[in-house]
Amino acid sequence: MLKLTTTTLLNNGEYPWIYDNDLFGGPDFWGLMHKHWRMCKAGKLQSPINLDPEKLVFDPGLGKLTISRERLENAELWNTGQFPLLFVNNSFNNNEQSNNNNLNSVNVKLSGGPAFPYNYQFQQLLFHFGDIKKGEVGSEHTINRVRFPAEIQLLAYNSDLYENFTQAQSQPRGLLAVGIIVDIGDKTNVELKRLAKAAINIKYRNQVVQIKHFQPSALLPHTDYYITYEGSLTFPGCFETVNWVIYNSPIYITAEDLNLWSELLQSEKPTEINTNLKKKNQVDDSSLLSSPQ
Repeated sequence: MLKLTTTTLLNNGEYPWIYDNDLFGGPDFWGLMHKHWRMCKAGKLQSPINLDPEKLVFDPGLGKLTISRERLENAELWNTGQFPLLFVNNSFNNNEQSNNNNLNSVNVKLSGGPAFPYNYQFQQLLFHFGDIKKGEVGSEHTINRVRFPAEIQLLAYNSDLYENFTQAQSQPRGLLAVGIIVDIGDKTNVELKRLAKAAINIKYRNQVVQIKHFQPSALLPHTDYYITYEGSLTFPGCFETVNWVIYNSPIYITAEDLNLWSELLQSEKPTEINTNLKKKNQVDDSSLLSSPQ
């Protein structure tokens, strides 16, 4: 597999990090493990946070966030050992792109709402979940201090200002993150079900499976209403360059399909990926804005 350019996420071999705060390498230690991760300890706008609907500031100027409906020709789902990560093949660096015949000729763009006046290009999709068999819940963001079974996060970079995700992630207005709460239901979102079934093929760390014609916009809930705030990445190096959008309605997954994620392993040995969330941070409620309903 070609080397990705999203280096802060993938340096877990040289600087092994985990989500278990009871062990070295957990979130409380991230800021001490690498000089480029210092924001994990010193940052003032760290994500995730608790969202209190009663303390939102209504902003009539916030418009609809638009995510283009293209299907990606090629994407790959990867067991990183921390979480399943879907990435688009054009996340490779420029020198490697010329040798790769499977790159996407179509890009998914995000615009409007808190992204205005810029365009952002979809790059990655992260999955945070709890082990439903153990009664654990895994959403990173909480609403009224309630945590949900899972959360998926679409990450996009500012393609108007920056050449790629790596450059954008540490720069102002660099990233846009869309958080989608996932709750248990009778039927799984169609596109999410495709990914859940594909998880069977990435049981062990560093296994990768190709996903054809993936449509990120099909993961969105049936609402235009969202909460937005300025925050950070929720994995090392915790850069505070992220404009977060959290939709106020969930999408659904069956308990059976969610169990497929819980069976993923952290390594080649039988060690399961446990609840993979960074605990919430405190943030001034006045920085939370809500879009028109």
